[in-house]
Amino acid sequence: MKKRRIRITMNIGIISFMVIFIILSLVTFAILSIVSAKSNMRDAESYATHASYYYTLDTMANEELEKIDTQLAANAKNSTSAKDYFAQLSHVKAINDNITIKDHQISYTLTYREAKMDVTLTALYNAKTYYKIDVWKTTSSALGNSGQVNIYPDTEKSGTIEVWGSNE
Repeated sequence: MKKRRIRITMNIGIISFMVIFIILSLVTFAILSIVSAKSNMRDAESYATHASYYYTLDTMANEELEKIDTQLAANAKNSTSAKDYFAQLSHVKAINDNITIKDHQISYTLTYREAKMDVTLTALYNAKTYYKIDVWKTTSSALGNSGQVNIYPDTEKSGTIEVWGSNE
């Protein structure tokens, strides 16, 4: 009797290769989607943290500005001349130890966690307002992606400036 040889063959056709290729492609795209989603989530959390710090500092700065505005209004009411008005600027310093006065400029710095806000005002006499905002700048050393945005500029050197990251 003749021995039969059993021949085992694997018939892998084009369909099998296509299925394998499609599965590998889907797995690759799934991994890329997960990596991209995690990156987007980190960026969103970073932005949310930055926005939270900024708005907290902005609120604190506006509260200080309201106190300064009230004091400048009282100074204007109690003064008879520009010299007298600017001599009373020292009363503004009593609002907060953080306030510095140089000539007619009033400056203060506020910090909240890793963020810092610098505000500089110029006191005005006989104007529609008691001050002009020269600098309204927010910086954060803990957050990356350095940059700045000049929001509502009055001139090239003034306006509200938001700075993030460390650009040093």
